[in-house]
Amino acid sequence: INISRRELEDQRHCHIKDVIYPLDTVLDDSLGCAVWFAARGVGRLGSCGYTSSARRQLLQLDGLWPWCPLTDKLKEKSSWFQINISRRELEDQRHCHIKDVIYPLDTVLDDSLGCAVWFAARGVGRLGSCDYTSPARVLLLGMGADELLGGYTRHRTILRHCGNDWSALRAQLEHEVLNISRRNLGRDNRVVCDHGRQSRTPFLDEPVVAFLLSLPSWQRCWITDDLPPSVGDKLLLRLLAWKLGLKVAASLPKRALQFGSRIANSREKGNAVCDRLQS
Repeated sequence: INISRRELEDQRHCHIKDVIYPLDTVLDDSLGCAVWFAARGVGRLGSCGYTSSARRQLLQLDGLWPWCPLTDKLKEKSSWFQINISRRELEDQRHCHIKDVIYPLDTVLDDSLGCAVWFAARGVGRLGSCDYTSPARVLLLGMGADELLGGYTRHRTILRHCGNDWSALRAQLEHEVLNISRRNLGRDNRVVCDHGRQSRTPFLDEPVVAFLLSLPSWQRCWITDDLPPSVGDKLLLRLLAWKLGLKVAASLPKRALQFGSRIANSREKGNAVCDRLQS
C-alpha cells in the first residue's frame, strides 16, 4: 500500500480529519491517517518491484567492478527476473503437489520454506514486461550459513541464558550443522529437483564446514548486547563481505526466506504441525 503525498493531503483534508474528530494532535493525525489507508486496503498485490536494497547493492557492484557487463545489464529494470505468484496459485500448488514433495515433513516452517524454494526453483516469472522461464539448471542456495555462523535469534537467546558461555553456543551450532541434512536438505533437494534442476550449497562445502567448525564460536559471531543483530550475527561472513567492498550487503539485517517471500505468517509457530499440509 503506497500512497503519494498529494493523496494523503487530499484524503486528510476531505475526510480523515472528520473521522478522527474531536482528537486533534499530531499523533492522532499520523496514526489516524496510517490506519485509515491500511484499513482501506487499496494497493498492489504480487509485485515486489525493484527494491531499494537491490538498487543500492547494484550500485555498489557497479562501483567495484564497472567493467563487468552483468552490472550494465542489471542497471536496466527490464532485465530483473521477478517471480510473483497469487495466493490462489500458492494454495493450488501446495494442495495438489508441493505437500507430497516435502512429505513426511509437516510443520509450518516446512510448508513456508518448501513452497518458497519450490516456486523459486520452478523459475517461472516475468522478465521486464515479458513472461519468462529461467533456463538455469543449477540453483545456488545459502543454506547452512545461519547454522555455521550463529545467524538465528535463538543463538543469541541461548548465549544469554547460558551467561555468555561460548562453549554452549559452539555445541549448539555443531548440533545444528550435524542435523541439517536430516532436517532441511532432503526437503530442499526434493523441491529443487522436482523441476529438473540441481541445487548447490556453497556454505556446506566440506572444506568450508571443516574450517568454520574449527573456529571458536566467538570468532564466527558476536551475538551479545554489544552489537546489534544486523552486525553481530554471522559476523565473520559480514566482515568478509565488507572486505570485498560489499558494504551494503554486509550491513543488511537478516530476513528469513519465508518472510521475505511473504509466504509465512509471523503469527504461526514454525514448529507447529501445518494444517494446510494435512488436507
